[in-house]
Amino acid sequence: MFVAGQETTAATLSALAYNLAKYPDIQDRLRKELIDGKDTGLLTNCIKETLRLYSPTFVLQSRRAVNDEFLPLNMRVWILLHGIHRSERYWPEPHRFN
Repeated sequence: MFVAGQETTAATLSALAYNLAKYPDIQDRLRKELIDGKDTGLLTNCIKETLRLYSPTFVLQSRRAVNDEFLPLNMRVWILLHGIHRSERYWPEPHRFN
């Protein structure tokens, strides 16, 4: 369990560094914010956007249908985060770090 927590943190920080290198304008804004000591929420937004694009998990834990209104009773359902996080239905530019 301890190793798993370190690995997901390392993967997220690596993906964040990659995104900031790929988008130097955001990197410059973040650097200025950190140096000036102002918290505009940019760092939090960068981390959240990184987790959206490069989630350390690809699916949420499976669930079972508790009634048969929409799905057969006890049918196992997996929620695919990658599909949700990169869907044009929910994000105007789903593949862009912004």
